[in-house]
Amino acid sequence: MLHGAVLLRGCDVKSAEDFGEVAGALDCARYDYIGGTALRTELVPGLVFTANEAPPDQQIAFHHETAMAPEPPSYVLFFCETSPAEGGATPIVHSEEVATFLETAHPAFAEKVALLGVRYIRVMPEKTDRSSFFGRSWKECYKVSTRSQAEEAMAKQGTSYEWLPNGDCKTTTKVFPGFRLDPRTGKRAFFNSVYGVFTGWNDSRNAGEKAVVFGDGSPIDAEVMHSLGCFIKERQVAFKWNEGDVLLIDNSLVMHSREAYEPPRQILASLRGKPNVQSAAVMPEELGGMFYVVDREAGMVRDDLPIWGLKPGMPVEEAFPLRNGSVVEKHEVAGVRGAFQLLNLLNREESSQFIRVLDSLGFHSDGIWLVAGGNGHYNPKPSNKGMRNNCELLIPETVDRAIFERCQHLLPTIGGCRPLGLNGKWRCYKYVVGDHFNPHKDGSWSEIRVREGKIVEDAYPERRSQLTFVIYLNEDFEGAATRFCKDCHDPDGIPVRTRAGGALCFPHGLHPDSPYHMSELLHVGVKYIIRTEVMYHVDALQEYACPALMPQIGALCGTQVKEVFEDVSTCLSDTMQDSQENSDDPSGSLSDPSQDDSARGLCWRNTVAAIMLTAHTGLIYGTSPWVQPLNDYYPHSRFAPGVVLPAIYMAITYGLTFPLVGHVVHEHMLPVSQLPYLALLAIAYPLFMGVATSLGALWPAYLGMGVGSLGLGAVMQIEKVVAIQWWAVAGQAKWGKATMGFALGAWTIVFTLASALLIHFFSLPSAMWLLSAFLTICSLYPLWLRCKGDFRAPRPMQKDSESEGRPVLASLSFFQLALQLVILAFVGGGMKALLSPIFEATYQTSYLTSAYLAAGSVSFFTLCRFLAPLMAGHIPLCSVSAGLFCVDTMLYFCNPWIISNLSVDWLMASKTITGACYGSLQMITTMIALEAFGPANFGKVWPMLSPCIALGFASGPLAGYYISLSQAGTGAYDPFFYLCSGLTGLGALNVAVLGVRTRQRNNESE
Repeated sequence: MLHGAVLLRGCDVKSAEDFGEVAGALDCARYDYIGGTALRTELVPGLVFTANEAPPDQQIAFHHETAMAPEPPSYVLFFCETSPAEGGATPIVHSEEVATFLETAHPAFAEKVALLGVRYIRVMPEKTDRSSFFGRSWKECYKVSTRSQAEEAMAKQGTSYEWLPNGDCKTTTKVFPGFRLDPRTGKRAFFNSVYGVFTGWNDSRNAGEKAVVFGDGSPIDAEVMHSLGCFIKERQVAFKWNEGDVLLIDNSLVMHSREAYEPPRQILASLRGKPNVQSAAVMPEELGGMFYVVDREAGMVRDDLPIWGLKPGMPVEEAFPLRNGSVVEKHEVAGVRGAFQLLNLLNREESSQFIRVLDSLGFHSDGIWLVAGGNGHYNPKPSNKGMRNNCELLIPETVDRAIFERCQHLLPTIGGCRPLGLNGKWRCYKYVVGDHFNPHKDGSWSEIRVREGKIVEDAYPERRSQLTFVIYLNEDFEGAATRFCKDCHDPDGIPVRTRAGGALCFPHGLHPDSPYHMSELLHVGVKYIIRTEVMYHVDALQEYACPALMPQIGALCGTQVKEVFEDVSTCLSDTMQDSQENSDDPSGSLSDPSQDDSARGLCWRNTVAAIMLTAHTGLIYGTSPWVQPLNDYYPHSRFAPGVVLPAIYMAITYGLTFPLVGHVVHEHMLPVSQLPYLALLAIAYPLFMGVATSLGALWPAYLGMGVGSLGLGAVMQIEKVVAIQWWAVAGQAKWGKATMGFALGAWTIVFTLASALLIHFFSLPSAMWLLSAFLTICSLYPLWLRCKGDFRAPRPMQKDSESEGRPVLASLSFFQLALQLVILAFVGGGMKALLSPIFEATYQTSYLTSAYLAAGSVSFFTLCRFLAPLMAGHIPLCSVSAGLFCVDTMLYFCNPWIISNLSVDWLMASKTITGACYGSLQMITTMIALEAFGPANFGKVWPMLSPCIALGFASGPLAGYYISLSQAGTGAYDPFFYLCSGLTGLGALNVAVLGVRTRQRNNESE
């Protein structure tokens, strides 16, 4: 129907039986009304029933009939048996107009609906409530008599449920698409019941505003619904019912409603399923005449392989009759990272029609894929690729868009970019008995379309594919499973079979999770599949592609992209393996950016940005001059804010926000390029501390800790992900770590001195605000770099197949490292946080002198943080760590004697040496973890160890400070020194055992 609805007036239709004959004349499938909400009475079995029997004073808002069911009816028919005395019209509105309005007036809402879809939440009574127009009981709704039967029916529809104490049932549907594309017009319709539910589902059990939500559970915008209601009121079409009228509505295009009325009024309804397409199907020989050869390409043998397209002017719906399909289900593929299946994407009629189209066009055994291996491809020889029959088809944009709309909300975000659509060039394959395809990785493509009768290889220059999208058209064959492999020589792997009408999706191109895969030998039958791609904005590549390659990638198009991506990804893998085998750098390498001015410049710019942001961490390491002034500002506090606040701040950061930020970055939920924005939040800590001391209240300080810890977590992630990985790309991760280690030490000295001087010459609040201003200035360069698009991480390192499978939590090495980090953070964090108070308490030095001594003792700490990573490849890490712990043990044990018998210079020397040991141990422990678990697992292990660091940083300063309060005079910190001596002795023993176990494991592996 062109307009979506037809009114038949003056026909000889007088009864339910007459109306049943009219409805039955539509060549459509029977529709079972299961899961709907309306109160109805069946009059003609399976065909005619009353329209919603809601009380006459209730208005029913605009909706698509049964849109919350997996398979809504295709057509709705209404028949007026008794016209109403007043009111009671059935207004209608075209959903394509509604969609256009929302996309124009409320684009953010329209995009969110398209991306997330919607869910419906309803409480159904145990007994039908006739006072509510949607008060149908769960027994009538699902045509059952017991709870178990209802549960089975709900499970079939993918509806979750909760039985309430009073016998009611609360249901939550699966996610339904917010829009559906009509392949006949190429336009989107706002196909759902969002407006009707939001504004109308209000009774004693339900509230409309909570009865429909976005697919992620977030609420629908009430202002948008009000605006939509005003638009619908302007655009609706309503007429007065006359007896004998029949209204036919295309449910996929038109919404309807019901006005309140004065009785009597009797409107009957009929719901019809999908059209019986067999009656209008185009025969295969006729199908072939609907297509033409758009262009030809060269294969291995022939140079005239056809690329087919639909002839201009041919009706798309005849060649590809897509109807509103079932709800698509997403299932992850176990054991294959990033791979998933989309089931129910096409129904059986649609799949069969695609097979008819392809068979009418014909297949050939030659193909460009035979020669598109390139250097470095696993199977560069055509004879090694495998065998299958091929047909290339340029699909009409309305068709691939309609299919994309069905599953858009289930496709992943990559690099912060949402999917944009499917590629227009479909490579269609027909496997017969004996056909197979060998292990390979898929390449990436630009978007290919037909424009004015010609193929445009880069129709949307800003788009590149990120996911392979394989549609399976049949399943009546044996063998030919898609098998995912560890590498191209893997004899086993994970076989996956996808049902007919489903799609198998997985990353490809330069994506780090791009898997090797193959098609097994076909034993019986014929296998039909369609291979296309999911397109994303090219910015998605920046999250993992080597930056030096980005200009080349941006210049590529069409088949070239596929070829070069396959070559580059394979060559990068080979390069990484070779460089890791030949380099003494345990972090491995990808390529040498020192050979490329652009990459070298990016490396240094990102490193400088990370150094500037590390000022936030340096501020926390340099807070020892804050201890006494903060305590003095809150003399009546039950605890010592100068010690407790920084300790809690570090604990929250290491224990919660740093692992959290690492997780969202690792899972591509937050692009690395956005981290400078998040790092700005770290300014909240000193800023809110200034507010707190100005007001004499502590709650702003707590707020600043919560907000600032998110920023500090981002800063630490930038240090590890951005700066150090850029150096790892050059095979020089140790230099990156040394640079960042020196930067943190230098910032610690700066802020130790700056804090003391500012607090001494100004007030504590003023000092906090000035420090906040300085940190803001430090953040400007990273923000500028981000705005230029130069702030990003390089492509991640190749996964180490040996280390990737190592157990983590089940490993004794993990717990030994955990113990070492607790000891390090307890002793180092406690001593560092209390540097100034220790000098003041033991030698009664002045406030400024104590700060100078504290800063001086950090200088050797800074130097060792720089040298330790550079020496890591030339020293036995565990043995050196044990030796450094022993030095700490001896000096901490001797400190009480030094304080009692020697001058302050001797204590400063002792503190300088122990600080240097602490700095070295910090850096070496990271290298030990890298050596124990390998580069591939390091990114997973280190965030898991962060809570251990948090525990140490929280308990060390608190233990030291409160122990000192129990003592008096110059020996106030003696018990804390002895405690630290014992702990570092335990640390020496622990790391020595770890070293022995590591050497034994290495010897066994050799």
